[in-house]
Amino acid sequence: MAINRIYNDRECYQVGRDEVSRIEKTNHGDEKKSIYKVVYEDDSFLFVGLLEHNVEEQMTIFDC
Repeated sequence: MAINRIYNDRECYQVGRDEVSRIEKTNHGDEKKSIYKVVYEDDSFLFVGLLEHNVEEQMTIFDC
């Protein structure tokens, strides 16, 4: 599934807002921390490490 939004009490990254084009979960986290790659429309990116957070996924046609 594609990640649509990651957020906690202080941060929020959402596809389609603030020029975010996609969010990918990386393999660089561990049991306590998840690390995401937030890619912007101009192909720049930011690695975001979150401890406690929520993830909203978006179903694609490939998930059916």
